[in-house]
Amino acid sequence: MVSIAALLEAASSDYVVWAASDDQLLPDFLAESEVALRKYPQAGICFSELSVVPVGSDIPVNYSREEDFFGPRGTRALEFSLRDLPEFLSADWLLERFSKNYLSMSSNTVVMKRDILLAAGGFPSALRWYADWFAIYALAFRHGACVVPKNLTLLFASDDNFSGKGMRDWLQQKEVLRSLMRALDQSQNRDLKRHFRQAPAVFLPFGLDLVRIAPRHYRSWGLISAFLY
Repeated sequence: MVSIAALLEAASSDYVVWAASDDQLLPDFLAESEVALRKYPQAGICFSELSVVPVGSDIPVNYSREEDFFGPRGTRALEFSLRDLPEFLSADWLLERFSKNYLSMSSNTVVMKRDILLAAGGFPSALRWYADWFAIYALAFRHGACVVPKNLTLLFASDDNFSGKGMRDWLQQKEVLRSLMRALDQSQNRDLKRHFRQAPAVFLPFGLDLVRIAPRHYRSWGLISAFLY
């Protein structure tokens, strides 16, 4: 995380991409994303469809389109499908959507505006494998997001990656989630806490792990109870 923070400060481009070693950016990724961001200059991020190459396979599964995998109307299909979304998702649109249902903005598909990201605090090191999640949804809820309903990246799944190992270790996962709740209590993030209380489906990736830390974080009971409801 220290190296990422240093590179973010050193970058001179208008846009930045969070790409891991198991991510592949397809040839049109930057061009298509930049077109959308230029069209909607108020947006903080742009994201596109999620395609994953499963462990032991070389055939990608497009989570946004593979109806045989998730079902045409199932909850998972709703989380990933981008085909019927507006080109630009305003903060109000996101609040309404996340009041009931999740929408995946997978980090390997996201292009962020560097100046807005820096103003928001970059990628908080204490959040570790959730640092990119936090930055993405912070920018989206504050500034809106562009949608490109195309497959522009590939994520190669692994059982042994940084985030997967961390989330399986409850002691580490617990501390990171506590850091997330502390981050939302910081004065500069109180607007996000208010947004997330209105849009509790944003916490869906954390599942019941979020509930398990609740007894130690009474200031977050409002967020967690909204998520459970």
